[in-house]
Amino acid sequence: MSTSVAKILSTETNVAVVQLPNRQFPGSVVQGDSLKCLCDLANEIVSRVSDSEDKELVNVAKELQEQLNGRLVIYEQVLRTHGMALPC
Repeated sequence: MSTSVAKILSTETNVAVVQLPNRQFPGSVVQGDSLKCLCDLANEIVSRVSDSEDKELVNVAKELQEQLNGRLVIYEQVLRTHGMALPC
Protein backbone atom coordinates (compact mmCIF):
# COMPACT_ATOMS: atom_id res chain seq x y z
CA MET A 1 0.00 0.00 0.00
CA SER A 2 1.33 3.42 -0.96
CA THR A 3 1.57 6.28 1.52
CA SER A 4 1.47 9.00 -1.13
CA VAL A 5 -0.91 11.88 -0.59
CA ALA A 6 -3.63 12.53 -3.14
CA LYS A 7 -5.27 15.94 -3.50
CA ILE A 8 -9.07 15.81 -3.33
CA LEU A 9 -10.37 18.48 -5.72
CA SER A 10 -14.09 17.70 -5.46
CA THR A 11 -16.23 15.40 -3.37
CA GLU A 12 -19.48 15.69 -5.33
CA THR A 13 -21.56 12.58 -4.75
CA ASN A 14 -20.43 9.85 -7.19
CA VAL A 15 -18.17 12.34 -9.02
CA ALA A 16 -15.10 12.81 -6.81
CA VAL A 17 -12.08 14.33 -8.57
CA VAL A 18 -8.66 13.38 -7.19
CA GLN A 19 -5.16 14.51 -8.20
CA LEU A 20 -2.62 11.73 -7.68
CA PRO A 21 1.05 12.63 -7.22
CA ASN A 22 3.11 12.63 -10.42
CA ARG A 23 0.02 12.67 -12.66
CA GLN A 24 -0.66 15.60 -14.97
CA PHE A 25 -4.42 15.20 -14.97
CA PRO A 26 -6.71 14.50 -12.02
CA GLY A 27 -8.78 11.34 -11.98
CA SER A 28 -12.52 10.99 -11.80
CA VAL A 29 -13.27 8.48 -9.07
CA VAL A 30 -15.98 5.96 -9.88
CA GLN A 31 -17.36 4.28 -6.78
CA GLY A 32 -17.22 0.49 -6.86
CA ASP A 33 -20.96 -0.01 -7.00
CA SER A 34 -21.17 2.49 -9.89
CA LEU A 35 -18.31 0.69 -11.67
CA LYS A 36 -20.19 -2.60 -11.32
CA CYS A 37 -23.31 -0.98 -12.85
CA LEU A 38 -21.26 0.39 -15.77
CA CYS A 39 -19.80 -3.08 -16.36
CA ASP A 40 -23.25 -4.63 -16.30
CA LEU A 41 -24.45 -2.07 -18.89
CA ALA A 42 -21.42 -2.70 -21.13
CA ASN A 43 -22.00 -6.46 -20.88
CA GLU A 44 -25.65 -5.95 -21.86
CA ILE A 45 -24.67 -3.80 -24.85
CA VAL A 46 -22.21 -6.43 -26.09
CA SER A 47 -24.80 -9.18 -25.76
CA ARG A 48 -27.32 -7.13 -27.77
CA VAL A 49 -24.98 -6.04 -30.58
CA SER A 50 -22.95 -9.24 -30.93
CA ASP A 51 -25.13 -10.39 -33.85
CA SER A 52 -24.96 -7.01 -35.56
CA GLU A 53 -23.63 -6.74 -39.08
CA ASP A 54 -21.89 -3.53 -37.98
CA LYS A 55 -18.58 -5.11 -36.96
CA GLU A 56 -17.10 -1.75 -35.99
CA LEU A 57 -19.95 -1.25 -33.49
CA VAL A 58 -19.38 -4.74 -32.11
CA ASN A 59 -15.65 -4.07 -31.72
CA VAL A 60 -16.22 -0.73 -29.98
CA ALA A 61 -18.76 -2.32 -27.61
CA LYS A 62 -16.35 -5.15 -26.81
CA GLU A 63 -13.51 -2.69 -26.19
CA LEU A 64 -15.71 -0.75 -23.75
CA GLN A 65 -16.65 -4.00 -22.05
CA GLU A 66 -13.00 -5.10 -21.74
CA GLN A 67 -11.85 -1.72 -20.40
CA LEU A 68 -14.55 -1.53 -17.74
CA ASN A 69 -14.37 -5.18 -16.72
CA GLY A 70 -10.57 -4.95 -16.48
CA ARG A 71 -10.93 -2.11 -13.98
CA LEU A 72 -13.56 -4.06 -12.05
CA VAL A 73 -11.26 -7.09 -11.78
CA ILE A 74 -8.46 -4.96 -10.31
CA TYR A 75 -10.88 -3.19 -7.97
CA GLU A 76 -12.25 -6.50 -6.70
CA GLN A 77 -8.74 -7.95 -6.24
CA VAL A 78 -7.74 -4.94 -4.13
CA LEU A 79 -10.86 -5.24 -1.97
CA ARG A 80 -10.25 -8.95 -1.43
CA THR A 81 -6.63 -8.26 -0.50
CA HIS A 82 -7.83 -5.84 2.17
CA GLY A 83 -10.63 -8.12 3.41
CA MET A 84 -13.38 -5.79 2.22
CA ALA A 85 -16.82 -6.73 0.89
CA LEU A 86 -17.51 -6.50 -2.85
CA PRO A 87 -20.40 -4.47 -4.27
CA CYS A 88 -23.36 -6.52 -5.48
